[in-house]
Amino acid sequence: MSLSDNTTVCFYWLQDTIHIGTKIKTLFLNRGRSLIMGTMCASTTYVQDVIDNVSKEHHGLTQSDLNPKDKMNFQAVLRLTDDRVLAQLRRIPDADATELFLCLIGEALDAFLQPQMPPLDRISSMWKLTFFLRLWRQWLIEENHELQQCFLTPQTYLCIELNAHAIVQAVVKMRDCSCRLLPHLFSSQPCEKCFRAARSLTSTFATVVNFSMLQLLSRLRRIDLQTHIVHALKGKYVFPR
Repeated sequence: MSLSDNTTVCFYWLQDTIHIGTKIKTLFLNRGRSLIMGTMCASTTYVQDVIDNVSKEHHGLTQSDLNPKDKMNFQAVLRLTDDRVLAQLRRIPDADATELFLCLIGEALDAFLQPQMPPLDRISSMWKLTFFLRLWRQWLIEENHELQQCFLTPQTYLCIELNAHAIVQAVVKMRDCSCRLLPHLFSSQPCEKCFRAARSLTSTFATVVNFSMLQLLSRLRRIDLQTHIVHALKGKYVFPR
């Protein structure tokens, strides 16, 4: 969409990476699905084996990370895809499918959430998962497996495809404009975090948590000053809650 002779606005259609992560976690923890990959299956059984037989200091998981009812627990997604968990899964026989599934999901999350990741590595991670899902889906169809029971939901699969194309478009656009690519700001979490911080600036006994745009701008200045102080002092000063 062109606004003037020298200005062009580009739209990138993508899904919030946080929501993709929680959707896949919910799918992975669903006992009614069988994520079949060849002769193996991606299953929480192997993750439970790690929790039961390996000290927490070596993987960082807790039993609550495998709770299927806690659908919005994104921190559990990060812990499940942690390198320490993947290293433990490599030691378990027949856990290759689980390790591969969690590894690729972790790379796809890093493609949008890691601030310092090089642009080409972002594209590589995102498309590695995309090509794998395409091949996996086609194999399931040829082997007459039910996609509803053995694959991602159509919505989740489409969201990953959209994000794979969007990251390429964003990298090309930022390169042509000589701008810095900041995909970790594409998700809703930075906005929600900022709004929570703005609401927390209300006085202790106040019950009014809504505010006008002018009041929001005033609070954003205070938030910016607090953030600057925290980073400048590198943890030497902590604001009381």
